[in-house]
Amino acid sequence: MSAVRPTAEQLYGSWKLISNTLEDAEGKLRHPLGEHPKGYLTLTPEGRFTAILAAGNRKPGQSLDELAALQRSHIAYTGQFTLEPDPANPAGLLLRNRVEIAWNEAWAGTEQVRYLSLDGNILTITASPQLSAFGEKIRRATIIWEKSR
Repeated sequence: MSAVRPTAEQLYGSWKLISNTLEDAEGKLRHPLGEHPKGYLTLTPEGRFTAILAAGNRKPGQSLDELAALQRSHIAYTGQFTLEPDPANPAGLLLRNRVEIAWNEAWAGTEQVRYLSLDGNILTITASPQLSAFGEKIRRATIIWEKSR
């Protein structure tokens, strides 16, 4: 049985973060937000998205160092998105995020292309080589989400 490309309707709704990994140029995997990150992704039929991801072990902060650590332990952004067939994967979709607001102002006004695949209620989003949200060169970022009930 061959895989089938998901429909937009299957992607609409809320998704709970399961994992977030970065693969470096040498092929080493790491978890920038820890082994048990928290987060949600929302995709609406109107073409809006909101994503927030955070380390699972965050503590409140008061000092400048503590507040800086909180800034480095999460990702949050929102904007508009479109979906289109992935020419390299008959069972995949391309997600084009046009970022309007982001925790990292460098992302505002950018377009980010992601590759989507859906297996039951598990959504896998993969990014091509780029600088990570944390400023390091990576080969691939993979974020896995589970459909939220």
